[in-house]
Amino acid sequence: MSARTRASRHPDVARLLGSIRTLYDAAACSYAVVEAGGTRLRFVAADGAGADRLPDVPVSLDRGIIGWVARSGLPAGVAAVATDTRFDHAAARATGYVPTTVLAAPVADATGAVVGVVEVLDPAAEHPGLEVLTVVAARLDAAVRPVARAPGSPHPVPAPARVRPAPDAASAVADDPPEWSAAFADPAPVRSLPLDDVREWAFGGATGAGIRVAVVDSGVDPDHPAVGGIAGGAAVVRDGGAAGGVRVEEGPHEDLVGHGTACAGVIRGFAPEAELLSVRVLGADLKGQGAMLVAGVEWALARGIDVVNLSLSSRSESMYARLHALADAAYFAGTTLVCAANNDPGPTYPSQFASVVSVAAAPGDDPWGLACNPRPPVELGARGIDVEVAWSDGETVVATGNSFAAPHVTGMVALMRSKHPWLTPYQVKTVLLALSDNARVR
Repeated sequence: MSARTRASRHPDVARLLGSIRTLYDAAACSYAVVEAGGTRLRFVAADGAGADRLPDVPVSLDRGIIGWVARSGLPAGVAAVATDTRFDHAAARATGYVPTTVLAAPVADATGAVVGVVEVLDPAAEHPGLEVLTVVAARLDAAVRPVARAPGSPHPVPAPARVRPAPDAASAVADDPPEWSAAFADPAPVRSLPLDDVREWAFGGATGAGIRVAVVDSGVDPDHPAVGGIAGGAAVVRDGGAAGGVRVEEGPHEDLVGHGTACAGVIRGFAPEAELLSVRVLGADLKGQGAMLVAGVEWALARGIDVVNLSLSSRSESMYARLHALADAAYFAGTTLVCAANNDPGPTYPSQFASVVSVAAAPGDDPWGLACNPRPPVELGARGIDVEVAWSDGETVVATGNSFAAPHVTGMVALMRSKHPWLTPYQVKTVLLALSDNARVR
């Protein structure tokens, strides 16, 4: 059986590889799958230089850039193959073609396990990079139901919050509520599902057990009484010598502001048995670079996180497409992104994308209160005005902002996913609509 005949067992993959090669104006493109036992990759389809010789060539997971991507679950780029020790030259020489540059992205199944790797050899410099490859990788080999790792994202500009020391009793309504809050002051009725006792169906008996929630923010203080510990995390730091100018450091880190701790504390109040993870992408000024947010969300999605709380947003139109790709990749991977709208007027992202659960602050003291906005883009209102939240040094503050409404919804999503783990992001939105106080069955 010839290599080309063997490759024809994956005609859809082969056709997609041709499209990817055209997109990147690349010399070659290939797809390898992890063999049973998980010790080797085997190429099953290729397009371009060396395509006839590549299918059925094995690559050990212990060596080579492709094996590294399969083991780590993270995409990788090699700008100078000749000097990069991670590249397996032996496998390349078997095809008669040794590339000068490589992009590689993992393909995973519905459980998050890496089942294959797609690579592009010698892509044109002016064409899309790794963040786009990770998105198109999600379409490969439908038989294994792949999901994408994370693509790019915008420069993060967190929604500014107004905070003050906690008084004896918090007032119910702020004098100057955040943008979008007015939509939930007296929301019009919306059509809902004909379910009896929706709240019991969605939450009854749930604790968040089995669900992992990532708080992508300024860090989380695991010792704060309202947080009660976290299950791990990572901090993204600037590193001019690293790819993209940032480096991900896994392990303990502090909350540089208190903002992330506030969000984590709210989530913990709803889902006491959920696993919370802290992904720090913001500095002490509550700002961060786009590459830091990219790396942080990549880290979360690569680990199959169920729900991601993003109490931050970006106004940058130049980042619109990259962030849209990120939101879509999470959506198709089954990860729910809960995103706060910005507190000030004007469009911000990712909260305005249809693939995310968008949240703004609504008046009221009920932590379970939820309102649906029949006139999106911001869809849901939750408690976020004059809310007492955890903060730095084990303290609490009274804060107002869409940032604090979002984790209320994140906590609810964690509960319903705990009870109904099969819920997709689309179905999560449907249940949230049914739970809204202004929902009406007609």
